Amino acid sequence: MGVDWISKAVTRIGEAANVVVERTTRKGQPHIKFGSAHDFRRAFGLRWSKLVMPPVLMQLMRHADIKTTMQFYVGRDVQDATDQLQAAFQGQGTEKSNISVTDGAFEENEEGTEILKTSSFPVSIKHARQDSNLRPTD
Repeated sequence: MGVDWISKAVTRIGEAANVVVERTTRKGQPHIKFGSAHDFRRAFGLRWSKLVMPPVLMQLMRHADIKTTMQFYVGRDVQDATDQLQAAFQGQGTEKSNISVTDGAFEENEEGTEILKTSSFPVSIKHARQDSNLRPTD
């Protein structure tokens, strides 16, 4: 038994358990992709990326380079980040609201601190834009 046999066995298990990872159309016919070993690996990485720091995730995923971990697993789920921000706003005693990125605009005060102006209340983000070392990746 080799790696190929194991990979196919995991895919058969994913199909038997009805773990659907993608629904597409091929040649005009519906096609369903069931969970494979690589899909389960990616799901593991995405779940743990929310719980541990990137160097730990790099070790868990057995990546040789932190760039791989950062590219594929860190900061990938924008909707999850939005949900966490909304929960944080609601946890600070504010009234329940549907805050979204389109509800407000960023402005900078005299100290260079970014302020998110929403229809409900202003929120201060405690960093100066020019001092940030975070840059989008290509």
